[in-house]
Parts: sequence; structure tokens; C-alpha cells
Amino acid sequence: MSDSGFAHGLELIASVIFLIWFFYGPWNRFLVDLARQNLFEIRNDIFLMAADGDIKFSSDIYKMVRDRLNRMIRYCDGITMFGIVVAFVFAKKDQQPELVDPIALIRSLPDKETSKELELKYNQAFRVMLGTTILRSAILILVITLLSPLLMIIFFMINSSRQLRFIQATRQAVEYDLEHEVGAQNAT
Repeated sequence: MSDSGFAHGLELIASVIFLIWFFYGPWNRFLVDLARQNLFEIRNDIFLMAADGDIKFSSDIYKMVRDRLNRMIRYCDGITMFGIVVAFVFAKKDQQPELVDPIALIRSLPDKETSKELELKYNQAFRVMLGTTILRSAILILVITLLSPLLMIIFFMINSSRQLRFIQATRQAVEYDLEHEVGAQNAT
């Protein structure tokens, strides 16, 4: 091997090591910090809704949404796509009766405008968690980049009720994983 080939090999190895360090170091910390900041803002917006009297601070809905957002803030660095996939496969609604569907509770609010706004905020928090989880995985970034045209075609070909069921199942899997992350953290 020539000297220039050896130098290029060292440069390649150094570049790969730097990219791995950057992706799993500063990039992941940045994403978690950004997610937490967005979740803090969503939680603050919901607090302001309660302060304005749209929701009562003592209501079960406000307490549940605030608790879920606090868990998302605290454990967003521990939620992984592997955990979500495992929860998606194994966590069926009939197996987990203790998990309350937050969207169903939110929709039960008598004021439909407040219900709609609160549901939007909660779904925004879910998208922040899911997006952060995806962007923290190098493999998922690569797979989604390569398969995104195919995934878009498939997503638009299935009817909207199946899309909604998929989105609800994904949200439940994230919540299930979040609940188990809390249990695991409390056990240690």
C-alpha cells in the first residue's frame, strides 16, 4: 500500500470515528434538549389554558395530560425505536387495561373548542417524541431516507381509517414504552 493510500485510509477511519462520535454525542444531546424545550412549551401552553379557565387544574384530564407531558420531558432520552417496536408488537389494548387513552379523555371535554386545542397540543407532543426518537437513530434515518418514496405511496394508498388506526397504535406504543421506561427508572 502506498503512503497516500495509507493516509486516505487513516482519514477515512478518523472521519467515521468523528461521525459516530458526533451522531451519538452532541447530535443526540441536541435533539433531546430540543425535544424537551418543545415539550416544555407545550406543557406551558396547556398550563395557560388551565389558568385561563378553559380546563380546571383539578380535572382528571388536566392532571393526566400534565403527567404524560412530564414523563415525556423526563424520559425522552430513554425512549428508543426498538422499545416502540416491541411495544407496538406486544402491547395490545386488551392486555393493558390500566393505560387510559388520553385522546378519548380529551375528547370527552364538554367544550369542543378546548377539546380540539388540547388534542392538537397532545398530538404535537407525541410527534415531538416520535420525531426525536427517529432522528436519534442512524439506522432509521438511513432507512427512512431510502424508503420514504415507497412509504409515502403505501401510506396514501391505504384508506384514512387504516391510517388513523396505525397512528393510534403507534401513539399507544409510545405511551406504553414511556410507561415502562418510568417503571424501569423507578425500580432502579
